[in-house]
Amino acid sequence: KSVLNVFTRINCPERELISNMFFNKWKNNPVVLDNWFFFKASLEIDSNHKSIEDLFSNKYFDVKSPNTLRSILNAYVTRNSLFHSKDGSGYKYIANKIIEFDKSNPIVISRFLKIFSTFKQYEDPYRSNILKVLNFINDNELSLNTREVIEAILN
Repeated sequence: KSVLNVFTRINCPERELISNMFFNKWKNNPVVLDNWFFFKASLEIDSNHKSIEDLFSNKYFDVKSPNTLRSILNAYVTRNSLFHSKDGSGYKYIANKIIEFDKSNPIVISRFLKIFSTFKQYEDPYRSNILKVLNFINDNELSLNTREVIEAILN
């Protein structure tokens, strides 16, 4: 895990080698593999979110696993600067994931949604971009848990 963390910000051929070694060693241990998902979601590889989408379509990703889902989402919003893209695309991407995964894992998603609870402390354009995605999320069918959180954030 420490080696993965070291290579998070070093873009070199060895990073993929280390990633593959870790994955191959731990792919059958979901608890440890969550660290690999966290690592991969932390990498600032592309602005179109393809690398993150690849994690969600990985055969070892289990939508019913709260820890794996949390690993990917939390790594993206806390360790990947693409989340805070000035154009709001990172927020929009996460809003779509919140809506998508709320159906299968509402408790994790309702807790995760709280990342937007401090949006009023941000400067524009970040604050207005977050408000747009909060309204977008609010306009969708949500679980009771997530509906409660979004209403608390917006009111």
